[in-house]
Amino acid sequence: MRAPYIHLEPSSRDREFSIYSDSQRAAVIYGWLKEGRSTRDLDEDALHVTFESKGFQSMNILHYFGLRRDAQGAFRNSSDQEMLSTIRPWCTDALWAVIYYYLVQHIEERDAPADDMRLPPDYPSDTVREQYWIGRTFLGDVDEGDYDEHLRSARVYHETSSWLSDRTLKEMVKSLYDFRCQVCGAIILKTGWRPSMERRTMWLYEDADAHHILPLSKGGPDSQDNLLCLCPTCHRRFHSGEYRLKASGNQFICRDELLGEDLSVSIKHQSFFQNSGLQ
Repeated sequence: MRAPYIHLEPSSRDREFSIYSDSQRAAVIYGWLKEGRSTRDLDEDALHVTFESKGFQSMNILHYFGLRRDAQGAFRNSSDQEMLSTIRPWCTDALWAVIYYYLVQHIEERDAPADDMRLPPDYPSDTVREQYWIGRTFLGDVDEGDYDEHLRSARVYHETSSWLSDRTLKEMVKSLYDFRCQVCGAIILKTGWRPSMERRTMWLYEDADAHHILPLSKGGPDSQDNLLCLCPTCHRRFHSGEYRLKASGNQFICRDELLGEDLSVSIKHQSFFQNSGLQ
């Protein structure tokens, strides 16, 4: 018998979520949903807390994901496969998608699961956590009309805050352009995308590449102003040398070296290239 749908009640406190690793978060979620363990036990065994926390570290991680008392041990009598099969249809809720990802991660780290327990190949598991954090925590109650300004401010946040990772910064640049290639305008849609979705929900079902204008191998910074949002095809053309950025006043254009044409580049954020003196 399948467990009934569990309604999530997420909190806005992300301090504990931010200070522990993905593996530790995954162990906490699995221990709560599947094993029904207490938060005191999870603090000790999953988070390896050395101070008297009384279970508050795990509790606040669980609350960030919206997991409350009714979720404790909800899948105690189910196999891992049955648990994931039950939760998978719930992943239309972005937060359940994040929880599902963590459960799969924990199981994969513990033992190699069967293929049908893995995320579907077209599911954006590599970015869903960052995108959920961007949409819910970083943007929070920001009006949709102010998204772009807030996303551009990530450059300042990144310079002053340790909790904004380089991986999250890449997702912010992609979100700023709604995952549309800055050169050709192409966008890749994932299964589940719907035109009626809220803008930040759409980001969970869109895909693009983040390209470093000045490669890291050549001393380029891993920062917002050294990133472009590109489709995979244009990204490969930059790396093959077919495409090259070229200064044009205060802006820049994309030079197609093969065809000898200049292509316009959509610009919504300040570029390191514009201030680097590179030609």
